[in-house]
Amino acid sequence: MIQTLLTADGSLTLLLTDLDETYHSRHGAVSEAKRVFIDEGLAVAHKRNQETLNVLEIGFGTGLNSLLSYQYACANKCRVNYVALETNPVSVSLINSLDYPHQTNHPKDRDAFLRMHDVPVHYSAEIGAHFILEKHLSDIRNYTSEERFDLVFYDVFSPRSQPDLWSVDTLKAVRRLIKPDGILISHFVQHSVQSAFSNAGFIIDDFSKDSSSKPMLRCSLT
Repeated sequence: MIQTLLTADGSLTLLLTDLDETYHSRHGAVSEAKRVFIDEGLAVAHKRNQETLNVLEIGFGTGLNSLLSYQYACANKCRVNYVALETNPVSVSLINSLDYPHQTNHPKDRDAFLRMHDVPVHYSAEIGAHFILEKHLSDIRNYTSEERFDLVFYDVFSPRSQPDLWSVDTLKAVRRLIKPDGILISHFVQHSVQSAFSNAGFIIDDFSKDSSSKPMLRCSLT
């Protein structure tokens, strides 16, 4: 069963009651997604590449990360080619109940947000002047692409619920999709997760190991 859950910053997320897994941080769905995936992910990748960014999101979910990336692209006039993978799309009724355009203080982005959810799988669509979204109904283990990515949002459920997605073999496959100077962002920081990324050939940024910071992990290839 899926139900909405109020998080600490006043924004909503979704809770899978049978797994006790949330789609976003209970500390703040919007604020934590922006801090982790935009401030420490997209903005960092943008500094490394001032033109076009290729972004892969593993776990499209509610589309919040996509919306925040669209807003960043518009604000910074940065071209973002965004590929999103999802195996269990969220219903439109639940998406509407979350009201993320309003929660991100961009109510005018409602149409763009709904268009993101309307994009058919295995197709791409321009969402505004700076953002192209391509969606796939696919598990990362079944996804192949000639494209290489500047940034990966590894936004899947916890190792407790989806252990196969945190195996060294799976993370090696993800690594092969990333450009040599690309980065990967996750919000899980357990020692077992760090070990898996390290064994898959990733280098964990030093600040990610700081236990005083809120949970997030940023990895690079070099």
